[in-house]
Amino acid sequence: ETDRFYMVLQDSVHDEGRRLIQRQALAGMLWTKQFYYYDIHNWLRGDPGRSKPASRGGRNEDWDHLHNADIISMPDKWEYPWYAAWDLAFHCLPLALVDAFCFCFRAF
Repeated sequence: ETDRFYMVLQDSVHDEGRRLIQRQALAGMLWTKQFYYYDIHNWLRGDPGRSKPASRGGRNEDWDHLHNADIISMPDKWEYPWYAAWDLAFHCLPLALVDAFCFCFRAF
């Protein structure tokens, strides 16, 4: 099934070496997707049974509406998920080749 998928995807790539490189690169892009969960409202309230943490006056303190629960593309699998806007934007093009739903959902 995978071979058929890539045969269609790589129809215009005639060099076998380039096909292999592209296939491995796209597999790496898919592999680095991570689930990112960050509910700032719950985080600011603190842990159950404990007092609310003191405010530190951080730059994002007024972002209590932020709630992330999504799969994002990360530059490296070992990295902690975060907003790497340049990387996320850069990843959209190759991911659109193999995961059009993911690309369309993120783009709008």
